[in-house]
Order: sequence, then structure tokens, then C-alpha cells
Amino acid sequence: MDLCANKAPDQTEIRQNILDILQKQFDISPDKFQASDGSHFWGVAGPLDSYEMVYLVYILEDKYGISFSESEFDDPRFYTLDGLAHIIEQMHG
Repeated sequence: MDLCANKAPDQTEIRQNILDILQKQFDISPDKFQASDGSHFWGVAGPLDSYEMVYLVYILEDKYGISFSESEFDDPRFYTLDGLAHIIEQMHG
């Protein structure tokens, strides 16, 4: 985990980290998610397939020292950039 022990990440920082991961690990341009338009990460509406989505979850859990529960996976916000950043921020709050 690469976070400062004293400071929980804010939604803007988390959002940028997710964009960086999408670009570095999945070669997805950040431009695809720059607008807060509710673009989905995976499925018919998004650029990630199910295996890539599982890998993204693994990366985020490792990076932030969290474990997503079934309720987070069921939350429609989980599959958008801003929604996922908000969920991670709440998990640290």
C-alpha cells in the first residue's frame, strides 16, 4: 500500500489514481473518462472485459488496503469512475 498513514485519500486523488491504472495497466486513454458522464468500465458500455474488471478490483484493493464487499459490487456507482472513487473514499472515512 502506498498511502500516507496519516491521510486518507480524497475522491479527486483516487479518481486520478484510477485513471493512471486504466492507462498503464489496460492501455485505456484517460480521455475516455475525463467527463463525469457516468461512463461504465466494463460490459457492453465499457472498455474492460470481465477479467480486466477483476484485475482492476485486485489492483485497487491492494493499493488502498480495502476489500470490496458484495454490497459495493451491487452498487451501480461501482462501475463508473466517479462512483468508484466515491466508494473507495467512503471506505476510508
